[in-house]
Amino acid sequence: MRKLIIPGLGAFALLAGLWSIGMGAAPDTDPVVSSSIGVAGKLAGGAAFTVSNIEAGTTCRVERGERLTHRRLRFTARDSCEDVYAGLSRAATWTDTGDGTAVVTDASGAVILAFVQSDGLAYEVLDPPSPAITMRATD
Repeated sequence: MRKLIIPGLGAFALLAGLWSIGMGAAPDTDPVVSSSIGVAGKLAGGAAFTVSNIEAGTTCRVERGERLTHRRLRFTARDSCEDVYAGLSRAATWTDTGDGTAVVTDASGAVILAFVQSDGLAYEVLDPPSPAITMRATD
């Protein structure tokens, strides 16, 4: 009986070893794409806005760039933005607070402007309080 059991166990171990070699292959992926997965451009957070100072009659273009952390994105403003609001051209980051408010800060973390979402694609300045400064999404 031993003569049958020991070779049988050896053959079983050999077959199990050969079968496990094929187990390292990656499983097939599901071809269904969930709508919760954003496209590359949207996932990065990239967007362009026009900031307007209604009292001064000036506008400039700002851009929200790639994601830096969970809520922070790179933010750039052109030199002409200094005419719209003092210090805006030094903007470095956009922080989404999660309650509809976006805080724009400089490289040292000092708050330049805080915006709150308004109707549609527009934002209004929350801090410092000024009804004259608005921001609207552009192409």
